[in-house]
Amino acid sequence: MTKVVSCGIVMLNSRRELFVCHATGTPRWDLPKGVQDPGESALQTAVREAWEETSLELEPEALFDLGVFDYLPAKRLHLFGLRVGTGTFRIDDCRCHTSFPHRITGIPTLEVDGYAWKPIDRLGEWCGKNMTRVLTAIDWARIEALPEVLSSRCALPGRGPLGKGGCVFWSPVTQAPLVEVTGLRSNEIAQRADRSVE
Repeated sequence: MTKVVSCGIVMLNSRRELFVCHATGTPRWDLPKGVQDPGESALQTAVREAWEETSLELEPEALFDLGVFDYLPAKRLHLFGLRVGTGTFRIDDCRCHTSFPHRITGIPTLEVDGYAWKPIDRLGEWCGKNMTRVLTAIDWARIEALPEVLSSRCALPGRGPLGKGGCVFWSPVTQAPLVEVTGLRSNEIAQRADRSVE
């Protein structure tokens, strides 16, 4: 049986907390992830799914390939790692852009209704058993050895290096843009741009 491959992001902060999304209508916290579209590479899928579910736009070059993991009987996960500094972005700025028909009303419902940082040393408190098995198998030392994204610079709409505005995060090592939070309200972006030059 051919297994479906879902591609996602493992984002770790300096407190050894994992960035996760709350799946609407379930008790589950999950990684930003999803199934490949035709013609996509695993990396392209992970980047696209991260933006669709969180508004975080990730530079592919910043992501570390963690490999493929068995997840469900008919599904495997191909995961990519990123390490960020605590406070590099605000989860309150994250937005979901994808929806599904509600099982009762049929009304389009956002796939994700919340975001959080969850400790990787207490997976059993917030993580389902299949995802716990996957996350336990990850070599966390490899992620913790990655350069940490520490600082941010804000851009006005349409003026960011990725062309969408929002909040752009810069690597302290390469000084290259790594992450852009899109979907911010224009007044929030303007206020942050003002603060960035104070």
